[in-house]
Amino acid sequence: MLLGELTVLFGDWKWFPVGVVLTAGSFALGLASVLRQSGTRRPAIPRLDSTSDRVTEFLPIFSVCCVIVGNAIVAAGIRDTPREGFGVLGLVDVLSPVFWIGIAILVGALVVMCYRESRWAWLNVAALVTALHGLPGLLEPNPRFSVAWIHTGFIGHIATHGTLLTSLDARFSWAGFFSGGGLLQRWTGTESLLWLVRYAPIFYNGVAVLLVGLLARRLRATEMQSVIAAALFCCLNWIGQDYFAPQATAFVLYLLIITVVLYAFPADPTTGNRLVVRLLRPAQDLHRGLTGRPATVTLLGCYLLVVAIVISHQLTPGFLLSATVLLVVANTTRLRWFPVFVAVVFLAWLSYGADAYWFGHFDNLTGSVGKVGSLVSQNVGKRTGSHVFGRRVVVASRIGLALLAWGGAGVSLIVQWFRRSTSIALACLLIAPFPMLVLQPYGGEMALRVCYFTLPAACILIAQLVVPVRGLRLGRAVIIGVAILALTPAFITARFGNESFESVSNDDVVLGRAMYGLVPDGSTVFVASQQTIKYAQRVAEVRFRTLPSGPAADVTAALEKFADKSHVYIALTQSQRAYGIVTLD
Repeated sequence: MLLGELTVLFGDWKWFPVGVVLTAGSFALGLASVLRQSGTRRPAIPRLDSTSDRVTEFLPIFSVCCVIVGNAIVAAGIRDTPREGFGVLGLVDVLSPVFWIGIAILVGALVVMCYRESRWAWLNVAALVTALHGLPGLLEPNPRFSVAWIHTGFIGHIATHGTLLTSLDARFSWAGFFSGGGLLQRWTGTESLLWLVRYAPIFYNGVAVLLVGLLARRLRATEMQSVIAAALFCCLNWIGQDYFAPQATAFVLYLLIITVVLYAFPADPTTGNRLVVRLLRPAQDLHRGLTGRPATVTLLGCYLLVVAIVISHQLTPGFLLSATVLLVVANTTRLRWFPVFVAVVFLAWLSYGADAYWFGHFDNLTGSVGKVGSLVSQNVGKRTGSHVFGRRVVVASRIGLALLAWGGAGVSLIVQWFRRSTSIALACLLIAPFPMLVLQPYGGEMALRVCYFTLPAACILIAQLVVPVRGLRLGRAVIIGVAILALTPAFITARFGNESFESVSNDDVVLGRAMYGLVPDGSTVFVASQQTIKYAQRVAEVRFRTLPSGPAADVTAALEKFADKSHVYIALTQSQRAYGIVTLD
């Protein structure tokens, strides 16, 4: 992303070969590091008895077989499921019963692996991520979600013209993700990156699950607690911010920075302020981290990741700043000046790179600060006010999963506090996102972002609560398996409850192609809602506006004003119709 941004701003792609060399070099260094670690001898696990030894030998075969069989049954269930025309409940009420059998096999195998304390449980977690988060990509005929199509259009414009349209959309003021995508499109030689949209959620959730596991291991979780935390993240991540978008990439980078900071630059919270130590009862942290040249190189890498986040997304730097400030205050990291660096880079980019946006939207950025009533209304009230029963079920499942995650994490922290072993870092990561709610409603989506950024810490805390350090007993393993299996229908209801209008039908694609083939440059296309294909092509030449509401005479008069300046068209699609039905009051 950094390289792509620089090529657009300064190089007009003339540094493209340098980007290829740097990317290849980074990959080679990363591969060499992985190979060095894989060559390190690990201490042998003591064998209990001959029977246990024989069972352990068959665990890899059992895990692989369950993954193959489970995913095959999931695929068979998907094949028997309608591919279009979903109702107000989304996918949950049309999925074939065969699909749920495959999910049950994957979850059952995961629990068996955890009960036997086998690292092959990670394979079952990967299979679960593929089956749940890859569901729309495997089922629907086209890449889903109109916003992802917009992003491919932005990337295509940058790759073709090498310019940013900051006057068109605020996202061009944080164009790191789009510039990096433009570099990738030039590198691969494709006409569009639409081929990435279908399976982007699998990639983002796969990386996030891996980072959640690493973060859990750093913060005193056992291997099986880490596995369960990763599985819970997979089943509780209904927020829908994992599509082909800047926020998904920024979230992964945020999680990577937090993990690296706690691994490489730790501090012992028990040596901090005495009053804070007495109040929070933290667990002792003896992890030493890095020193010398490795620490310097790692810190430089963290700084570069911060810059990549700042130029790619407007909200994630705020979450990162809040989290690192709390980590420093709680004495869980020795990087005292890291939050200052985050703040300086963010303000510098806001003043220079994003000035085209905030010059004209300063009131929108600051007008809602401290207005708690307005923030609650936009984030919660408007989402729970629908009179359509199916829509209310979807919203209730989302609120229920969020409260379940926060409630379970809170109980875990209370238990740790009574045991005088509070995981201060996890508490900081859980609390840090909430101040963002007071600053900006972000069109009613800030609550979703808060859920997203609290989820890793919440899942780790819940896993530490339900999975004993000394291993699972059979009864508890069965209960955990049943609980995870029960979460999957709620997850699919919450995550894919909008598929009636977020899926893209074949008819929508045909209409979009016909529209772009018909309208000349400089045209204005009016749409009834934003749930449609737009800005997928000719981003600078064809503009889109929301169709005015009101009596027919008023709408006609408004359109005639635009007709005097440009060609005017109206595009109505199945997705817009479905959105109108779902949101009907």
